[in-house]
Amino acid sequence: GSFIKIDKSENSITIQFDNPSILDFMKNFINENKSIIGELCESIIFFNQCEHILNFITPERLEKLLDSMLRTFKNKDCAVHHVITIGENSEEYKEQAIISLESRIIFAINIWNKFNKNERLFQLIQSMLLFYTELIEQMNGKIDPRPTYEMDTNELAEFVGILSTNKIKISDRLFVLLEPYFLHGIDHPRHFKNAINFIKISPRPISEEVLINLRKKFEEHYQYYLTELDPNYVLNNDSLFSAAEADEYICLLKEIGEYFEIDILEGICKLEKIKIEFEKDIKESDTDLPYESWSDDKATYDTDGEINRLFSYLDKS
Repeated sequence: GSFIKIDKSENSITIQFDNPSILDFMKNFINENKSIIGELCESIIFFNQCEHILNFITPERLEKLLDSMLRTFKNKDCAVHHVITIGENSEEYKEQAIISLESRIIFAINIWNKFNKNERLFQLIQSMLLFYTELIEQMNGKIDPRPTYEMDTNELAEFVGILSTNKIKISDRLFVLLEPYFLHGIDHPRHFKNAINFIKISPRPISEEVLINLRKKFEEHYQYYLTELDPNYVLNNDSLFSAAEADEYICLLKEIGEYFEIDILEGICKLEKIKIEFEKDIKESDTDLPYESWSDDKATYDTDGEINRLFSYLDKS
């Protein structure tokens, strides 16, 4: 078998790992030959190669990695604009590029944190955010195929959450483009959490009207939510709740309640009770029996007889 896969096009040759074990071999080889890391950085042409080599980067080698990241980012910039100019499948390509840029920006932010808020890396993050904004504008505000109702769990919500955690503000242009995804259609605790993250990365103070409306929506949602949180109802009506989900909701309510200065103690107490009951129910459940106890699923076969019948069939044929 082969360890690598080689793809040839008209003007280039691309080599990819075709066997996971070769990746482990390469990592061990680099660990034992750290002198080649500089050369590897200089030869990087794809962004994900930067991700593979990150664990080997020390502060002294950071500049070489930044050179590689900047080079691959410019390559992506040129490639996207080339596809847009040609027009063929450009909409689909832009959608993929937007999602790809989110992951690249997150990667750059993680390195920025790892290497003490490097200024050059921060400038690269800002350049990426500008490119990200331009792409969304070219999509007329349609960020990607991810529907709004999935905004509580998808990559865009994670992206904004990471920007918020790292206190990275976005531009007015990007804020206007993202606002419909985070400040409208809110009907779930996760949506309020996402809205708070989005507010924290705003380039300017949010209007008092918007904040009051959000607070009012959360109060209404919370009061309705309390009626749905009857532990007896939840536990006895095949609810979608689980111990893990109850735990998540506890964290969400605490954070949202603290932000809007709303007393959510009653909801927390109910969720704690639901969580305890679910954990108790799991421990008492006998549905997850070990395989040895599934006597109905066991079967015995006449192996010798099967083999003899097989050879007998072959002889006849």
